Amino acid sequence: MFIPFLGYGQVDDLYFIEDQNFLAFLQEHYPQTIVNDSLDINATAGIDNLQLNNLGLESLDGIQFFSDLTYLNCDSNHLTSLPLLPELLTDLWCKHNQISILPDLPETLTLLWCTDNYLNSLPTLPEGLINLGCERNFLTSLPNLPSSLTTLYCEHNQISNLPLLPNSLSFFNCSFNQLSILPELPNYIIELSCSNNQISVLPELPSGLTSLFCYYNLLSTLPLIPQSLTDLRCHNNLLSSLPSLSLGITYLNCSINQLTRLPELPESLNTLVFNNNPIECVTNYLQQFPNLSVYYLCDEGCTDLTADNYNPEAINDDGSCQYFGCINSLACNYDADANYDDGSCVFTQTYYNCNGICINDSDGDAICDELEIYGCTDSTAINYQDNATEDDGTCMSFIVGCGDETACNWNPQVNISVIDSCYYAEIYYDCFGNCINDSDGNGLCDEVDAIGGCMSEVSLNYNDIANYDDGSCVFEFNVSYDFITTISGIASIYNIYSEDLILGSSQIAVGDLIGVFYLSDGVLFSGGYVVYDGISPIEIAVIGDDPSTLEVEGFQTEQEVIWIVQQAESQNNYLINVITDADVFIPNSDADVILYQVNPFLSLGCVDSIACNYNSDANLNDGSCKYPEPYQDCNGTCYNDIDIDGVCDEVDYDDGIGIDEIKQKEPKVIKLIDILGRERTVHSKGLILIEFYDDGSVIKRIVFD
Repeated sequence: MFIPFLGYGQVDDLYFIEDQNFLAFLQEHYPQTIVNDSLDINATAGIDNLQLNNLGLESLDGIQFFSDLTYLNCDSNHLTSLPLLPELLTDLWCKHNQISILPDLPETLTLLWCTDNYLNSLPTLPEGLINLGCERNFLTSLPNLPSSLTTLYCEHNQISNLPLLPNSLSFFNCSFNQLSILPELPNYIIELSCSNNQISVLPELPSGLTSLFCYYNLLSTLPLIPQSLTDLRCHNNLLSSLPSLSLGITYLNCSINQLTRLPELPESLNTLVFNNNPIECVTNYLQQFPNLSVYYLCDEGCTDLTADNYNPEAINDDGSCQYFGCINSLACNYDADANYDDGSCVFTQTYYNCNGICINDSDGDAICDELEIYGCTDSTAINYQDNATEDDGTCMSFIVGCGDETACNWNPQVNISVIDSCYYAEIYYDCFGNCINDSDGNGLCDEVDAIGGCMSEVSLNYNDIANYDDGSCVFEFNVSYDFITTISGIASIYNIYSEDLILGSSQIAVGDLIGVFYLSDGVLFSGGYVVYDGISPIEIAVIGDDPSTLEVEGFQTEQEVIWIVQQAESQNNYLINVITDADVFIPNSDADVILYQVNPFLSLGCVDSIACNYNSDANLNDGSCKYPEPYQDCNGTCYNDIDIDGVCDEVDYDDGIGIDEIKQKEPKVIKLIDILGRERTVHSKGLILIEFYDDGSVIKRIVFD
């Protein structure tokens, strides 16, 4: 028989099954219904129960052709919707999916359990529905409930109002919603749970109710408790009292409320939780709850107003009155009327009476004779004893000083030794600074090796490890960039970084000379120089000495490198501190050098006060002094020039002053002085000396040979 095309997925009597997991289930359990990948819709007869839970299903399309199906379980899949359901279906389980809307429900349905989905609403419910479970969804309301309904679980939603509850209802759970009021409760309800809402008043409770869970609400009172109730959980509310309990109750949790007393507790009770309440009394005690005995019975207790445990609610005095106080007759505050010791007894201290006065005090100083402590009571004494009560004449004055016998200023009378006040002789010396052992009498202790060198910090060759001055200090020298020794063929290359160097008040400039120098026999020699061109780094070749020759051509190995920069504009020389790993000369090496700063302690310049370019700030003479020509001042002007011809009268032979001829004689040196003003007799090699001649001329010279 030919069946026309009815829609997507259906050709003839076959219907394409979209979900592969559904198809696999049918192929395994009902192979007669599957042709290739399609459902034979005529082969589903007699299949009334399908257990499709936990199969990873995403679609149930095709289920509508199971016309005899009465029971369907599709829990715990990935379904987002359901197709049209078979008309004979009575039980539908679709929990733990992602369903946001349900199709129309068959009128035959008696059970719907759609827990844990994404439902915002429910469709119209069949009139014959008996069990409804829709908890853990996003429902804000419920449709009209069928009169046949006996079980309703709608907890964990967002419901703020409930419809009329059917009289047939027996089990009702609406916890964890947004309810502030409950509708009238049907009389057949057995179990009621409405916890975790905002309910302030409960309606009348059904007469057959066995359990009531109403915790975490805003209840201040409870309605009459039916005698059928066995389980009451009303904790975390605002209850100030409880109604009478049913005689058969077995479980009561009323903790975290505002209860001040407990009602009559039935013998049937086996669990009682009432912590975090301001309980003042209980109506009765139960053997199974011994912790109740710490509370007074609400109708019995101490009726004496003067008693410490007076109970204003007590009607009958039970002889329990307590009068707190000291009941020890030996105590100073013994209370004959007290019958309960409150730990307040006060006893006399040893050697004292109850008034705190010494029993024995021979000197009347308020310190009992038995407690006197003898010692020095003078607080200014060295042996002052702060707990002494009687002076025994042993006080000693303070003597502060050095108490160390090895110190130079040891005082044997000191009784307060201050270590910081002690001073000690240097090693190998006595307290007077004399060598303990000095066999040659040279002032250097035998234990110390003599290290000769320049010990003046304001010299060009200061030696910080020298311990005696060998007279080698260089205070004057000639900074010359013109004289460079013969090239030896031994050289090192230095890469100079100098762009941040400040000379005087200005930065190093193009044309300034950067030179390296070394000392040889007290004379300063150039080992190479370079004209700064503004490029950084700039290379300089540093000339080394050839050890195979007698002549000294340059730096010797590991000889100190002295850096001097001459400012082209001012002709001033500056001794430079550098940052480098090459402080001393290493032949045929490469090194980086940073010209860091001008030496702040050593200033180069002319130190001769009679020179034209005298520098009062300089402390090392660099050979730069300039002197006037004979008979002229520093500006080149003649002191005497009667004819104003620019030729000084002393050498002008035609100035008309009547002298026809003056025969010039070779001038002779009549005096030698160094730049510090000390007179010299011989002009030695490397010294800068000022020569005074018999013709009045003054010349400054340095001898190289």
